[in-house]
Amino acid sequence: MVLFALLTLKEPELAWNLAHALALDSDRTWSELMNVYKKVDPMATLRSTASSAPAAGVRPRRAPTQPGKESIVLSKSSGP
Repeated sequence: MVLFALLTLKEPELAWNLAHALALDSDRTWSELMNVYKKVDPMATLRSTASSAPAAGVRPRRAPTQPGKESIVLSKSSGP
């Protein structure tokens, strides 16, 4: 589904959101998606790379980037 959205529909934002929603675990697909999506939102690809091995006390969360669209960002957790 992610590659269909990315390559056929040419919708990198949809593909990005699907990859996160479906907990995509294909390194090849993530690599291809990140290469395209970094042109849309370079900071999101850096945050996503960092979230694959989060530091202690940092967890990914969804934050709106545009109305109706979401992206993953890192935030300090307030507790353990």
